[in-house]
Amino acid sequence: MPDNTQTLPSADSLNQRLDVDFALEAAGLGVWELDLTTRQLKWDERCQRLFGLTKGRHLSYQEAIAFIHPDDLNRVDSAVNWALNPQSGGRYDVTYRTIGADDNQLRWVRFIGKSYFHQNGQVYKFAGVAQDVTRQMEDQQAIQESEQRFRLLADALPQAIWVTDPTGNVEFLNKWWANYSGVAFEPTTAWQVAADSLHPEDAPRLVATFQQAIQQGKGFAIEQRNRSASGEYHWFLNIGEPYRDTKTGQITKWVGMSIDIDDRKQAEEALRQSEGRLRAVLDSLVDGVYIGRQEGITLVNQAALDQLGYMSAQELNRNIATLANEIQTRDWQTGAFIPVEEQAFARALAGEYVIQDVLVRHRLSGQDRVVRCAASPVAINGQVVAAVAINTDVTEFRQSEEALRQSEARYRQLAQELETRVQTRTHELELLNQDLHRSNDSLQQFAYVASHDLQEPLRKIQQFSTLLSQYLGEGLDATAIDYLERITRSGARMSTLIRDLLSYSRITTRQQPFGPISLNAVVTGVLETLSVEVELRQAQIEVDELPIVNGDDSQLSQLFQNLLSNALKYTPASQRPQIRVEYVHRHLAELPAEVRPNRSAPFYHQISVIDQGIGFDTKYLDRIFQVFQRLHSKSEFPGTGVGLAICQRVMENHGGGITASSKPGQGATFYVYFPA
Repeated sequence: MPDNTQTLPSADSLNQRLDVDFALEAAGLGVWELDLTTRQLKWDERCQRLFGLTKGRHLSYQEAIAFIHPDDLNRVDSAVNWALNPQSGGRYDVTYRTIGADDNQLRWVRFIGKSYFHQNGQVYKFAGVAQDVTRQMEDQQAIQESEQRFRLLADALPQAIWVTDPTGNVEFLNKWWANYSGVAFEPTTAWQVAADSLHPEDAPRLVATFQQAIQQGKGFAIEQRNRSASGEYHWFLNIGEPYRDTKTGQITKWVGMSIDIDDRKQAEEALRQSEGRLRAVLDSLVDGVYIGRQEGITLVNQAALDQLGYMSAQELNRNIATLANEIQTRDWQTGAFIPVEEQAFARALAGEYVIQDVLVRHRLSGQDRVVRCAASPVAINGQVVAAVAINTDVTEFRQSEEALRQSEARYRQLAQELETRVQTRTHELELLNQDLHRSNDSLQQFAYVASHDLQEPLRKIQQFSTLLSQYLGEGLDATAIDYLERITRSGARMSTLIRDLLSYSRITTRQQPFGPISLNAVVTGVLETLSVEVELRQAQIEVDELPIVNGDDSQLSQLFQNLLSNALKYTPASQRPQIRVEYVHRHLAELPAEVRPNRSAPFYHQISVIDQGIGFDTKYLDRIFQVFQRLHSKSEFPGTGVGLAICQRVMENHGGGITASSKPGQGATFYVYFPA
């Protein structure tokens, strides 16, 4: 071996030759070259540190490999020799451990280099870079150890454990799965495992579920059938969760397990078949049967649902206190509500055997039925866990029994009861007749006073105020004349008010027998009465063909005179009145909500009086039909506020109704409804 004491090029000379010192330092890389003639290593200070050398100390190749870990020495030497072989292409990349020459420290290093050859295959240069990778290797070893622990644990578990990469490529299946499926693990995809090992009906579901979980980054759980090594299918619960990088949050793999639930599924199927047989028996019974606890009814037959008025078992699965309130469980004789704790089902839950007749209300129809409830506790190991009840409808039996018991008493009391009723009713009619006579006498007396005793003083006031004005003549100043005119106007308003009140009272006290009345004739007569004002205002009035109704001609004339005169009066003086009287035949269901006739009829005549006047706000609709209620001052529109009250009383007398619709400034329409 050549003398290793010959003078070596300085590190600066080597770095200058490579011309990458700055970049190498930034990357933490050292530069080395093996002199193929002298077998002497030429390296910079960074490479020296990788072998634990103090600054300025150099080694030959043979000296350097003495500080390579014994377990790695042959591998490193073979890699160097292969790199010097032209067949290798000259590539050299090896990671190994060094034991520091001066500090005895263990390091992981990575040497990367390249050999350069003449055309004849003779190597003339072998150089490269080196890097300390101790941290990376330690991290990798920790990962490998963790992975090994995981695999040992997974192989020890009696369930299938699996791991895939983020896209579903299977990286691990534990030994239990290999033993169960009879297939040794080889790297594959989750989709291929599904195709090879799952039931044909379940494989597409698993693939779709896992692909959706990958897209959403969320865990999943699915029940599936896996084929065993013997060819049988067992049910498994397959659960998968994403494993994320703690720093980036990115999914690095999927980890999951498949739990054998075949015993549970078989038990569920056996239970389902048992419940089916029990259901068939229960549904064949005509009596209602239900089983449950305080919290709700868990099993019920169709007869019980029909008895109580429930559409499904889910509706009945509620607290028994709620159910008792809904069906109004009562004493069948007194109708008094029975506290929940005293009812048969609750008492059975407390350990009693009970037979109890109760009155219940059908939840849908509202019909009351008498039900005999026979309830018993269901006990397991001496502990009451539920109650069962059988309901028998005994309504007809109890009704017959009660009818038989009451029949004789009814016959004994019938004569006495009828006599008492006749006497009581006769006395009531006599009292009502007396009240009616007194009421009519009072109203007639009021009418007389209103028409004579009140009118007479008013006439004198008006006459004397006129005489006083004539007597004093020109001796009156403007103030005196104004006072006398006010007296005259007030007297006239008072006289009008008394006449209106008299008309209002006569509607009640002097009602004539009803007969067929032509509303065409009534409206024609009213328009004749109003003809002077109609001509003066140049009013345009259109009237539909009107029906014949059963009524009082005088009252009906008052009705339409008030409605038509109001239509004229409440049209501004500057505007030509336009009034329409329209007729429509209406069904009872078409009447407005505020119209409540006191005489029922399937159809009604609707008469509408429509104007284009000042209108009103409908929030005052109830007010305008009350006596003395006005929406405008006397200075704006004359009147006493009695006219519409008379209209309402007329319609009440005729078994109909009246209402109106309007908007301020857009006219008004008054509707009257007569039984057809």
